Amino acid sequence: MGARGVLLEALKTTGDQLNPFSPSGATGAELATKAAGAAAVVRPWLYAATATNTHGGTGLICPWCSSTFRGMVGEYSGYATKFNEAAPLIGLVYAEGNALAQEYQLAKQGQCAASF
Repeated sequence: MGARGVLLEALKTTGDQLNPFSPSGATGAELATKAAGAAAVVRPWLYAATATNTHGGTGLICPWCSSTFRGMVGEYSGYATKFNEAAPLIGLVYAEGNALAQEYQLAKQGQCAASF
């Protein structure tokens, strides 16, 4: 295959992983990161629904009156933003790592001019 063939195979693998029209591990990694961001946004509302209110019942009567709730909204909104910003990079890193692993296997099998 030669060194050039292995490099082209790595580029092809990376491209295949980043293709948004076909499911791949990179697409899954990006979606999982976005789902984690969405889950972070829901967390303060779960607290508001399960916390003990001033009447002794379950669920805050006015969630925005709770400093704990407001703090959680601020904190978890920041997490969600960071997750959404990182999502494309997670997919890219996954795709490149997968291509590098495939290139390593080809070189290890002797299908590269500069094999290990």
